[in-house]
Amino acid sequence: MSWTIQTTATDSTDLKSLQQAIERASNTENNILMFCSASDQGEHTPQKCFPGDWDRCIRIGGATFAGDKLTWVDEKVDSWFPGRDVPFPSGDGKTVAYESGSSVATAAATGLAGVLLYAVRLVHGNKTKIFQGRDELRNAFEKMSTGSDKKFPRCNEILGGLFKEKFWKEKQRQMPNADRGNRSLSIETLSWDKISQGALRELIEHIQVCTPRDITVFSHVLTRNRTARVSNYGWTRAIECYERNARSFELTILIWVLRLGSCMVLKFDEIEVLV
Repeated sequence: MSWTIQTTATDSTDLKSLQQAIERASNTENNILMFCSASDQGEHTPQKCFPGDWDRCIRIGGATFAGDKLTWVDEKVDSWFPGRDVPFPSGDGKTVAYESGSSVATAAATGLAGVLLYAVRLVHGNKTKIFQGRDELRNAFEKMSTGSDKKFPRCNEILGGLFKEKFWKEKQRQMPNADRGNRSLSIETLSWDKISQGALRELIEHIQVCTPRDITVFSHVLTRNRTARVSNYGWTRAIECYERNARSFELTILIWVLRLGSCMVLKFDEIEVLV
């Protein structure tokens, strides 16, 4: 939705009908990913801005290609995307028009979401729901971002540079005796083989941000003086999640205990772990 409705008449029939439609689309049964534009009227307008203010969409604001917020855009956004002087070639390719605004940035954000979802389908088919939740996709955009606010995804660095790194590592893993030769790489000319698939899988796992509900290996929340019961299913994934989010020395110890894969009960610093 590359547009906004700014109004103080929040009780209008038409606005309520739109809100109901968006809530139906975003509920757990339908789970439709929706993007909307931030306001280009600045943050000091007294009007509400819909559908963004209903918090059912991923709200996108326009920025420069360097990631700097456009001065006329509202601060209330989930992510920044290029939205100033974005080139649009004409149908015959003879002329180029330049457009600016958060509506342009919203289109770019939906394009990135489509790329991520298609990458998951290439690797996993329809067997997983990675990136199919609003919060998970928000977190993925944040993981791809740099800067203090972590809101401007660096697509070239992640989808280009980082993929190439993972490609070479995957090639070395699968073909340890192969001649490394020239390490220059053109993604456009790559074949879709086990090496490319493995590299893309690694890239997806790097972008994916773990949330508590992802860590199915634990049937109880790990806290002090509580027992964390560990099943065999998905424990490797859980280790990766906790490793990325470890905030304490005790949790680091737990990670390495889990890596042993032994059946034991360990107790350290008031944390009892059943493994």
